[in-house]
Amino acid sequence: MPQPNMNPAPVPCASCRRELSPAALFCPSCGTPRVRDGVVDELIGTVLGERFLVVDRLGDGKSGTIYRGEHVTLRRKVALKVLHHELSRDDLAIERFRREATSVAEIDNEHIVEIHDFGRTSDGRLYLAMELLEGETLDTVLARDGKLAIDRALDVMIQVAEALVDAHAVGFVHRDLRPRNVYLAVRRGKANFVKLLDFGLAKLVEQGGGAASTSLGMTFGDPRYMSPEQAKGDPTDRRADLYSLGCIAFEMLTGEPPFVGGRVFDVLTRHVSELAPRAISRRPDVPAWLDTVLARLLAKAPDDRFVTATKLAEVLRGGGAVPIEDTSASGRRGPTGTPAVGSMAGAGAAATA
Repeated sequence: MPQPNMNPAPVPCASCRRELSPAALFCPSCGTPRVRDGVVDELIGTVLGERFLVVDRLGDGKSGTIYRGEHVTLRRKVALKVLHHELSRDDLAIERFRREATSVAEIDNEHIVEIHDFGRTSDGRLYLAMELLEGETLDTVLARDGKLAIDRALDVMIQVAEALVDAHAVGFVHRDLRPRNVYLAVRRGKANFVKLLDFGLAKLVEQGGGAASTSLGMTFGDPRYMSPEQAKGDPTDRRADLYSLGCIAFEMLTGEPPFVGGRVFDVLTRHVSELAPRAISRRPDVPAWLDTVLARLLAKAPDDRFVTATKLAEVLRGGGAVPIEDTSASGRRGPTGTPAVGSMAGAGAAATA
């Protein structure tokens, strides 16, 4: 009688393709849930909202599942994001999902994924119908390549900044910028066209610059890309997104974010209490002007960062020709010394991400 295989071969993650151990429930690299062999997906072949045929499954995330779909009359190819059953019964998750649909639909920018529709499935789950993209996420690229060529990293930075210009202009802060939410699409045969994903944590900014008073998103986000004010649980504005973009840029250039650690609280504490390393110290061929830009983005105090994404995009396009020292709200020439650790009120919430 043949013996069962006691050492089954590892299987690849459906998202980043990293090999998973047989006992793994989630990918340790990108957090994507493992899809078990033989699991039948009851949505495939059904029609959502009497409009979208679910063709096949593309992947899973922490909040929902992504499917390839098609509009039944227009024949438009779409991506369908369906919220998990348990989250569809959670009022905060429903509101966050609704905000993702409405906030993205209000932003007219070619670098932000287009939303076509929003509704519920027959069993009560929420879904978004979005443009179907061809390409891969930035975290997949970084997991495979380690770091990017300087010109390519700069190109991605400019495109993300351009997306933020319009998002911030209509009053939304993304609040969850990370490589997983930066999609490098193929457009008109050209790769590296940035599409910014997941405005589920977008936060409507009140007049006067403060974030709207809501607890949405406090338990979400990757601590490696959180701003110091997010780590402390303080109000955030558009400059928190610029800090997160600085963390992404640092990783694209050097191979890892500026702050890493074994525990969530440790990483958040470092964002608050330690000055970020200089990119040029880890990669000597980084241009001095770009190293200065990253230092500005990673300043602890929001007033020491670029005042707007528009100003950042202008500096990046100018390749150092635009003076950097006059681009912060405070007018100081660069990030100041290490601040006190301060309150870590937000750390406990973020630790549940």
